[in-house]
Amino acid sequence: PSGLKFHGTSENRAQFTGKEAQRAVVTKMQDNLRVDSRAKFNEHTTARDDFPEYHVERQQPIRPKSRERATGKFEGVSEAQKAFVEYPVEAPKPRAKAVYKPNNLPFEGNTEAQRAFTPKQAEPTRAVRPKSRERQTAKFDAHTTAQGDFVKHPVQKRQP
Repeated sequence: PSGLKFHGTSENRAQFTGKEAQRAVVTKMQDNLRVDSRAKFNEHTTARDDFPEYHVERQQPIRPKSRERATGKFEGVSEAQKAFVEYPVEAPKPRAKAVYKPNNLPFEGNTEAQRAFTPKQAEPTRAVRPKSRERQTAKFDAHTTAQGDFVKHPVQKRQP
């Protein structure tokens, strides 16, 4: 950065223009369920005028006349019997049993599994001795690779 002083305005400051704010008008809340009317209330509402009261007798529940079940044999055809279509069913015929007849010929060749598998002889692994666990006795010169890679640049001081 240069040591020069900034002279000018930012873009936000350039866009800002001072304005005088207007105060909001405060209004009193009104109840929307009340009607501002000075008329006298004549003790009944318009809903009462529109829906006059009629006297209606209470209805009695309808009970069945007889709870006895009909007895006797049913003569006729039910809906289920009408919908049922009878199909003739044939019993499955038994299959003839297959009889194994081995031929007494000698087997020559290989099976499919023997042809697919090719055996290989495994070679034993060689034993390896571990390297010695002794530490090297080199002297540490207190100079790391990061220190060697660091390039020092001159620093410019800021002026107020």
